[in-house]
Formats: sequence, C-alpha cells, structure tokens
Amino acid sequence: MKVFVINTVVLNTGDSAILHGLIETVREAFGPAVRITVFDAHAAAARTLYPGIELRRPPWQVVTGDRPVRGRGLAAKVLARASRTLNMVRFRAAFRAWRGALRSLASRLLTPDERLMIEEFSTADLVISTGGTYLVEQYVLVPRWFDIDLALDLGRPLVLFTQSLGPFRSAVNRDRMRRAAAASRVVLLRDPASRDNLREIGVSDDKLVVAADAAFAVARPAGPSTVRHPSGSPMRVAISVREWRWFAGGSASDGMARFKAALVDVTGHLVEHLGAEVTFVSTCQGVPAYAMDDSKTANEIAAALPPSIRARVVVDRAFHTPQALAAMLSAFDLVIATRMHFAILAMIAGTPAVAIAYESKTKELYAGMNLGRLVDDIESVTAQSLIAKVEWAIEHRAELEATIGDAVSRAHADARSVAALLRERYTPPGFVTTAT
Repeated sequence: MKVFVINTVVLNTGDSAILHGLIETVREAFGPAVRITVFDAHAAAARTLYPGIELRRPPWQVVTGDRPVRGRGLAAKVLARASRTLNMVRFRAAFRAWRGALRSLASRLLTPDERLMIEEFSTADLVISTGGTYLVEQYVLVPRWFDIDLALDLGRPLVLFTQSLGPFRSAVNRDRMRRAAAASRVVLLRDPASRDNLREIGVSDDKLVVAADAAFAVARPAGPSTVRHPSGSPMRVAISVREWRWFAGGSASDGMARFKAALVDVTGHLVEHLGAEVTFVSTCQGVPAYAMDDSKTANEIAAALPPSIRARVVVDRAFHTPQALAAMLSAFDLVIATRMHFAILAMIAGTPAVAIAYESKTKELYAGMNLGRLVDDIESVTAQSLIAKVEWAIEHRAELEATIGDAVSRAHADARSVAALLRERYTPPGFVTTAT
C-alpha cells in the first residue's frame, strides 16, 4: 500500500512531531509494510535531518520551480511571478490533455519531472494532507490547494489529517475548502472551533471528527515527577518565542515590541526573584534552509537584559528533533511556550507549560486539557499577567503535573484512536491489514 503525505514542513519541529504521529497512526491502521512518501516544502534539507523518511518535492514546486529569486528588485520579483504564472498555465493545459487521454500532446507540454509526478500520484492508494495549521487565510494558500487539488483531480482517496483551520472569508477559499472536505474520506480537526468553521460553510457533519493533535500519538506519557533539579540547585525554565506579524490590535512592530518587552521583564523576574536559570529554545531554529528562526527573536530579548541577568540566560540556537527536544525539556522545571508544539512536547515530557497563544489553536488545546488558566494571549500579554501564571504554576506544581499527566494520557489514547477510524473510512480494494 502506498500512502502520500502532502503539505508538510518538517524543518519545523512541531510539524515534524505531527508527521511522526501521523506515520505511526497510518502504520497502526494499515500495517508496518505500508510505504509512506512525504512531499515537503524543503525536501532536500529535510532529508539530511530525517534520513529514515522518504521525502520528495511537493507538486507545486515541481510545476512552478523552487529556485530562489535572483536579485532583490521589483523587476526580479515581477519576472519570477510571470515565470510561475506561465508554468502554471502550461501545466494546466497539459494536465487537461493528459486527463483527456491526449497523452502525446501532454507529453510535449509536460517536463519529465511533471510527467513522473502525475504518474506517481496516479498510483497512490491514499493521499493524506498533513495535520497542523496551514489552511488559515493569513497564510498563502495557493500551494496548499494546488497539491490537494492534484490528488482530487486524479481521483485519489483523500484524508485531511488532524488540524486547525478557517475561518474562510474568501469565496475562493470557501469553494476550495468545501470541495476538499466533500471529497475527503474524513476531515480530522483538533478543536470544535475548526469544526464550526467548516459547518459555517456547509460541510456535512458526517465528514468531521474532532481528535487530539497527532503529536500525542507518539507520546509516552511521563508520570508526575518530584523536584527535577538536585536539592539546592536553581530552577530551570525554558522559553520559546517567535516572530508574529498578524496582530489584530495594531501594527506588527508595535505588537512585537510589547511582546518582547514583556518577555524581558519576565526573564528578569525569573532570574532575580526566583533564582532561575533560563534557556531560550524553540521548535523553529537551527536550519538555514528554513526562513523561520525563533532564536533571532530570543537573541533580541536576551540583548535587552541587564548584564547581571543576561549571565544567567542561554540562547540555544541548535536544531532539535521532536524526540531530542522532548528529552531536553524533561530536565526543566517549567516552560513558557509561544510555539504550541513546544508546549505539547514539554507536557509529553511531564513538564508544566505556560502558553502564550498567537492563534486560537493554543487556547482550544489548553481548554480541552483543563489548563485554560495557564494561557495568555499575545495580543494582550504583559509581564504582570505572565508572571502571575508562572507563579501559580510553581505554587500548584504537584496538582498541575497530575492534571497534565492525565490530560496527556487522554490525548494519547484519542490520537491513537484515529487508526481505527482510518480503517473504518478507507481500506483499499484487496488490501488485507496486518495491524493488530
């Protein structure tokens, strides 16, 4: 059995955690012999970090080209956009010919890589659009829709894996989302808010299933711990930050200035008043091929600290796989997480995590885990509001660890239940599962 996974970005360790959970779930559903091919936006760089995963360029890149734009001027950008547009027009004409059995004409219009891509996708038993948060309108959706549409146009069975999505205000996006959902065997959603966004555009309830984030599928829940550091040693706190451009309450520059100022004050409080050692580390860093590097924001915060505080702060700029990051976070006493999967990996490791939500997905996650009081909002976060949550988490540590342990166990079971759902919604003709 051949399963293709599209729309992944595994240089983001959070997305990688999702992919690892997806792979384990698919193998539980259809047996260990299933062949899984992953189509990733940075396939070449990702292969060096994840040699055990078969990674390919996504269809959008095969058609439009994935070479960097030469030059920084307007002319270079216009030429690059024109080239992509012409490639897309040519490909669409060739694809219509291919589907219309005019293979000779199609072959003259298609590049060798495009022909191979179409032939390969035509043989996929199942196409899964990965979990995460990418079908939201502040991001560029055209490449995502293109890869989904290719699977649908070739008649491949489709599953939308566990994700947060919407709301959809654009008529084009509403139409494309309705088409994808209607053609899918199942649409897996991480939260009721995403389900409501699809109900709002008319997607049938029988397609929609709310389940835990796929990263929990590989969790090996840690039991409540005692003190994580030796007696007399300082508390250890890990903080993830990120750049954010979509502030609803003002400009990105003003919003980021407030966010970073709050983290400067919180870090100072942790060191001066709680005697903590602080490490900035995140799920998006350490890979030059990936545009996002949260350690840049961390360095800006660290540079604003007084020298006496800065001496107790480390900015970790290295790349970490999900497994390595979870192991690392197990040695910390507390986490402050802007990245949601940083919080998830910490809680899987048994470490309490106070969250700063930049999208509703984090609030939905914490509400479902009965941890809502540990979430702040990036739009309104202040040093005072964050310190209050940190101090509550420290004061209620034993109770909080027990709550987290129970919540992670429930999420783990819920994420793993998706395997049975996949078998129920789709089994290829003639396939006999070896799963137990």
